[in-house]
Amino acid sequence: MDAIEKKRHQNITPVGNRVLVELIKISNTTESGFILSNEDKVEQQKGKVIAKGAGFGEEKEALAGIKAGDIVHFTQYGGENIKNEEGEIVRKIVDIGSVFAVEQK
Repeated sequence: MDAIEKKRHQNITPVGNRVLVELIKISNTTESGFILSNEDKVEQQKGKVIAKGAGFGEEKEALAGIKAGDIVHFTQYGGENIKNEEGEIVRKIVDIGSVFAVEQK
C-alpha cells in the first residue's frame, strides 16, 4: 500500500463495536509446497487491527480486549470491504461479534 492509500485510510474510524483491520495476505502456497489455484483460495479472514470503536453494551468488554496491532481472525463473510485504487480489498471494518480469535504473540 503506497503513502497515498495509507493517508486515505487514516481518515477511517470505526464506530460502536467495530474494528478496522488491514488484511494479511494469505500465501497461495501451502506449508508442504502445494500451490493453490484461485478457485481453492478462500476470502482472507485474518488481519491486523488498525483502529477500534468506543464500544457499547455487552460487547464493549470484548472490544476492550483488542488493541491496535493485534492480529485477529474473523468470519469469512464478516465486515465491510475497503478497496484500494486497483479494486483490491485491503482493509475491512468488522463487527466485534465477527471476530472469533486474537493471535497470541
